[in-house]
Amino acid sequence: MKVLETIDLTVSYKKVPAVWGVDFHVPQGSFVGIIGPNGSGKSTLLKACVGLLPLSSGSLNYFEGKTLKESRKRIAYLPQRESIDWDFPINVLDVVLMGCYPKLGLFRSPGRAETRLADLCLDKVGMLDFRSRQISELSGGQQQRVFLARALAQQAELYMLDEPFSAVDAKTEATILEVIADLKKQGKSIVVVHHDLFSVAKNTDLALLLNTRRVNFGPTSEMMTKENLEETYGGQLESFAHVLFESAKQ
Repeated sequence: MKVLETIDLTVSYKKVPAVWGVDFHVPQGSFVGIIGPNGSGKSTLLKACVGLLPLSSGSLNYFEGKTLKESRKRIAYLPQRESIDWDFPINVLDVVLMGCYPKLGLFRSPGRAETRLADLCLDKVGMLDFRSRQISELSGGQQQRVFLARALAQQAELYMLDEPFSAVDAKTEATILEVIADLKKQGKSIVVVHHDLFSVAKNTDLALLLNTRRVNFGPTSEMMTKENLEETYGGQLESFAHVLFESAKQ
């Protein structure tokens, strides 16, 4: 089953396309990496897929033909760290409980069941001992793990993660990869915007190569070729990168 499909998707800022005519899909139970140079439209594409940006043209289908409105509770989104107000006075537990609100609705508050779920999610990312801390007191990697726990608390079927590995420590990166592996075992689907091409080559099932337009999309092992990467990154691609990708595929 395709849990997400974009068809000729275009998103523009002031009539200038940031993403232009992109087709790709996310099969159930897959881990999809979106890669491309800075300014290539990766985050724009993700935001459009979760309804944060309007489409200029094209369409989105979820869960074999459902609309975003019908599917919203089945989708979890982790934004870029830079878009979050880390000084907002809220503690770790309350951040994770926010993940329960889509299913609770407007008129119910989190109760014991939701608190148990939040604690379980914090435990999965190694942050249970920090549940009473203010979010501003945490390191960047710890903050990222807390927001990952919030996404887990949504108990979604499709997880859209925008640069979750950006500026995090090795422990946090390993934790995120473990969580993704566990989600896959449960039949969940994960889409990640990523800058580390070696990690994408090593860990993802499918890769979307993006530079405003779709350069290519398919099994990661087939996407990580010198020709594809040069077309995607042009002069930004470091000369030694291809060696890393070839070794990651072995």
